Amino acid sequence: MSTCRLSRPQTPRYAERSGAITLIHVELDGGQTCLVIHSQGIAPEIGAEVGLKTAPERLHFFDNEGRTV
Repeated sequence: MSTCRLSRPQTPRYAERSGAITLIHVELDGGQTCLVIHSQGIAPEIGAEVGLKTAPERLHFFDNEGRTV
């Protein structure tokens, strides 16, 4: 399986625990927000830099109106 990795660490702004998952809001370069669904029930320290990687087929992109792109 291939892996998609962002080129440099990013900064989590806040996290929401929701049962078995944690939703982590990460600010990317350029001011965009990336919502990371983490299933291991832990959250990174807010403001700390974190590395992000995933399988490319697990990435989903949306425009400003919430439509899939």
